[in-house]
Amino acid sequence: MVPEERDPAILQTILLLIQRIRTRLEKMTLAVFVEEPDDIDLLAYRLSMVGEYAGKLSSTLRARHPEIPWSRMSGLRNIVAHEYLRVTPARLWETAQNEMEPIATMCRTELERFPS
Repeated sequence: MVPEERDPAILQTILLLIQRIRTRLEKMTLAVFVEEPDDIDLLAYRLSMVGEYAGKLSSTLRARHPEIPWSRMSGLRNIVAHEYLRVTPARLWETAQNEMEPIATMCRTELERFPS
């Protein structure tokens, strides 16, 4: 399968992860979040998976969206996977709260390009 053929499934997975992030965080505040190690770990994992899947998107798709911070997404994934002690709960929170919507919008826009 060529990379472009995998893109729709990857985009849907990224959207699912973003929705799960939103659903979880809408139930808490930053003050509560930073005191909950399990929630910190869960968010770190889900954000790292967004980065992992984003890295699997075709280069053609990524090139159409230079506004998306592709290298930062994979960088966060690498930090979570290989340097977990560098993860800061407040940064995870900020990323989840402020950087997911442009990615979700891009995913929805790209999915419209594919036949149902």
